Amino acid sequence: MFAGDIDSYVKSILEAMSLGKSLEHYVKASDGRIVLAKNEPLPGGGWVSTHEDVTEQRRAEEERAAIRGQEQTARKHRLGHRVISANRRKASVHGERKHNRNALDLLDAFRLL
Repeated sequence: MFAGDIDSYVKSILEAMSLGKSLEHYVKASDGRIVLAKNEPLPGGGWVSTHEDVTEQRRAEEERAAIRGQEQTARKHRLGHRVISANRRKASVHGERKHNRNALDLLDAFRLL
């Protein structure tokens, strides 16, 4: 199940427990699951360790992050279109030539990225 350097893993737990510090980390299992391992030192020595399968939770977090990224990209895209439309209206009002208007559209769109 464990997919990593077992000696390093055990060493980090033992070191944290000897210092009386709590230790929490994610462990990726060989089958792709993600396990949250929490180690809490006990006042009289020793420690309690809990392991929770958080695979679905992490996948949901990753999906939400991807959706937020897509929403930000869409927002920038819509803003770029508004700037281009505003530039076209300005150009038509002020009588700028078409090739100048297109250059303004592209420059303003690239500034938004």
